Amino acid sequence: MKSSNVKIQFTNGEVGEYDKGSSLLDIARERAVLYTSPIVAAKVNNEIKDLQSRVDSDCSIDFLDLQTETGIKVYERSLTFVMIAAAKELFPNATLTVEHSLSKGLYCELYLGRKTERADIAQLEGRMREIVAEDRPIVRKTMPREEAIRLLEADGQVEHVRLLKQVKRENVSVYYCGQVFDYFYGTMTPSTGCLQVFELTFYEPGLILRFPEKERPAVLPAFIDQPKLAQIFLEAERWGKILDCGYVAALNDFIATNKIGDIIRVAEALHEKKLAQIADFIAGHSDQVRVILIAGPSSSGKTTFARRLDIQLRVNGIRPVPISLDDYFVDREHTPRDENGDYDFEALEAIDLELFNRHLIQLLRGEEV
Repeated sequence: MKSSNVKIQFTNGEVGEYDKGSSLLDIARERAVLYTSPIVAAKVNNEIKDLQSRVDSDCSIDFLDLQTETGIKVYERSLTFVMIAAAKELFPNATLTVEHSLSKGLYCELYLGRKTERADIAQLEGRMREIVAEDRPIVRKTMPREEAIRLLEADGQVEHVRLLKQVKRENVSVYYCGQVFDYFYGTMTPSTGCLQVFELTFYEPGLILRFPEKERPAVLPAFIDQPKLAQIFLEAERWGKILDCGYVAALNDFIATNKIGDIIRVAEALHEKKLAQIADFIAGHSDQVRVILIAGPSSSGKTTFARRLDIQLRVNGIRPVPISLDDYFVDREHTPRDENGDYDFEALEAIDLELFNRHLIQLLRGEEV
């Protein structure tokens, strides 16, 4: 005779016994007192599950609250869905697109058939807050891929249809928030009630959906405008439309039809043109520009960029001297470690800043280092 109970090992070492088929949501509510922020998902045997899932066998569970990287991503994804639902309910004939990260939020555009106004964004935020106050369930429905395609096609979700036609899985998940449905790849919160902390900021020509960070999930971070980065993103968006490659599905089609070379060549040509413009600017201000700083995370192409800029500067009669911050890493025993105990070479403390600053000042004085 099979047992009607299952044993669950929690991350703090405790073991609990629950009815077979218990939902993760019910178990999470019982365990919530052990967490300082809302639980939004769980790892079951190290596999991420939404809280709608049920436990049918013995397993280990690690609940994920908003102070985890995965948890805050679930929050962000669910909040995005609430924004989409609010837009569809308020502006049935409009289109809302989520474009990219910006200013610690997501930059989005609302196409109303006219210029988007500040009042539209305020109205959209108000509707989102109403949906959150309703604590509306977010329901996942798993269905055959072809059925999901027909559903989204009838709703006019063209890009999602293109993407699903490229997916190899037999079944996919479609999420519902009231009467609004959408395709998302990733876990959602069980309902809208825990999505209390957010803000919509009008940012022409669109808006920024702002949400908390895992370090302080109860408050929004200070808004920091990034106009230059925003301008570059808008330019990339414009080029995507020009090349008919604005979304992932279109990029996949270019790859599948062996036309990706055209995209690469145009991107390379644009990059080279930008480098030439930067070099021309520097040459035209050579009496003012002493140092060129190139920033970016590891493997982002800083060294390659520096070499190509070096060539363009030499075309202008300037011979720059490259300095790499790799030469200023502290000794290994002084390198900071991340939360997993691995060396964190991205941390500012991984660099001997005092030595670097001293050398830079000496070089600006014309001294040798």
